[in-house]
Amino acid sequence: MSEKPKPNQKKEKYSEDKRMKIRLTEKMKEMETDFDNNEHVVIDMGNAITKIGFSGEDLPTLEIPSIMARNKILESDKKIEISSYDQKMDIFGYEALDDQYKADYNIHFLTPGDHKEKTSKEFLDLLKDALENKLGISPTDYDVIVNMSPIRNDENIKTFGRLFIEELGFKAIAIINSSSLELYATGRTSGLVVECGETRTYTVPIFEGFPLYHALSKNKLGGRDLTEIFKEGIIENNLNIKSDDIFTLRNIKEKTCCVPVENDYNFYLDENNKDIIPQEKVLYKLPDETIITIPRKSRILASELLFNPSCVEKKDIGLKNLIVNSIKKSEIVNDSFKEILLNNIVLSGGTTMIPGFAERIKKDLLEYKDNETEWSIDYRPEVIAENNRNIGKWIGMSMIASMSAFEKMFIKKLDYQEKGEENFAEIAQIF
Repeated sequence: MSEKPKPNQKKEKYSEDKRMKIRLTEKMKEMETDFDNNEHVVIDMGNAITKIGFSGEDLPTLEIPSIMARNKILESDKKIEISSYDQKMDIFGYEALDDQYKADYNIHFLTPGDHKEKTSKEFLDLLKDALENKLGISPTDYDVIVNMSPIRNDENIKTFGRLFIEELGFKAIAIINSSSLELYATGRTSGLVVECGETRTYTVPIFEGFPLYHALSKNKLGGRDLTEIFKEGIIENNLNIKSDDIFTLRNIKEKTCCVPVENDYNFYLDENNKDIIPQEKVLYKLPDETIITIPRKSRILASELLFNPSCVEKKDIGLKNLIVNSIKKSEIVNDSFKEILLNNIVLSGGTTMIPGFAERIKKDLLEYKDNETEWSIDYRPEVIAENNRNIGKWIGMSMIASMSAFEKMFIKKLDYQEKGEENFAEIAQIF
């Protein structure tokens, strides 16, 4: 007679996405809600990649680099000198990176997820192109759910209302804090989200679905800074990569970088920042089939930046202290909340996908000592690193937008028009 499978054997058959869906389904049942059969447009506005799709889906339909390229000739008003010139003024996303446009176009990085910058007209044009030409839909037929920076910014909220209701014409809009989304995507409503974006890193404590803004910590370092550090190392070694080929550099960084865990960055280099420890060669094949060797300094210095900014003479706070600061500021909730946060540290963003990221955070927190409370001795940190955390915010929006209870969070076009853009931030419920 064959043995019955052990309980853990059955769990192992589930993919990470399947396990996430099970947790979310259980959480929805606890909330006594039903699924909403209406389809909504879901947009994760990222400074690196903008993701667009529909509620209830497992993955976004489109992932578009948040960049545009503007035609130098048309912008300079020289079109009249070239009667046969028929190029477009602006192109977006991956098309903007095509070699055929490099001579005539200037690249511009859009920053729709930056709390200090209002969403630009250029990003509006990117969305129009994506929705109408790539997805083939009319926004006037849909409600939309979008994310905003972990830091609430009323001016940006007003801009969102104008952009999505007036300019694009959606029937209704719901706005949600980006850090809350990653937490929801793991089936949690309380925890500490470590969000590493393209231009900022945040640590956001969340209690029963609501961000504790007073306890939010941040620095001005993100994926773009890592790419710049990585680029310097590549150029220093005279490798066959153009310094303005940002996306090739980003791809190499994502595939070859690692976070030093057992020893810090200085362990591997001498006083002149030269590699002193033998290593196996790490190779990378470029688009033109050239194979290059990636030096250790480039591979570990970029990622070390987030944990130890002083290694490149940055004065920003490292990740360990960001987390500790947020936890200490959250103690007013209740005595056990510190333990809840430490046991539910959720990683968010593509930068956190670098191998060793979760292990380094856990190691740094275990080694942290506080002479007053010694909380690191009492509590053991647990870091949740979902396999799909690079799209976790989009998944979180897709799932909660499918719940019938979420319907009341949408602000209808009529309500927006009655209140007007200036008063939109008063009625927008951000959570």
